[in-house]
Parts: sequence; C-alpha cells; structure tokens
Amino acid sequence: MAILKKTRVIARIEKKSIPIREEMSNDAFHAMMTTGYSQALKDDSQPMDEVFKELEEGL
Repeated sequence: MAILKKTRVIARIEKKSIPIREEMSNDAFHAMMTTGYSQALKDDSQPMDEVFKELEEGL
C-alpha cells in the first residue's frame, strides 16, 4: 500500500525549528516519526507545489 500520493508528498509541519537527530533522545525521535507516519496515513498533508511556494516566500 502506497502511503504517499504524487501531489501530496510532504506532511504538514508546524512553523517551528525542527531538531536534528543527533540532538534528540530516542524517545523524542520515535514520537516525531510516529506523528509523521500517522499524518501520512490520514492523508494530512499539503500539495508539494504549495509547500515549496510557501518555503520560497519565507526566504
């Protein structure tokens, strides 16, 4: 079963800094991955073009 759709490949991320793996505990990393996986299963995402447009506007 494919989780991602062609036009919806990026899960919605709240606007805040995302810690890097080396700075996270195993529990924090697991919780972050669980949240992302859950969002993907629920199709809680945005179109890729829209996300990149928003990112480019923020630069």
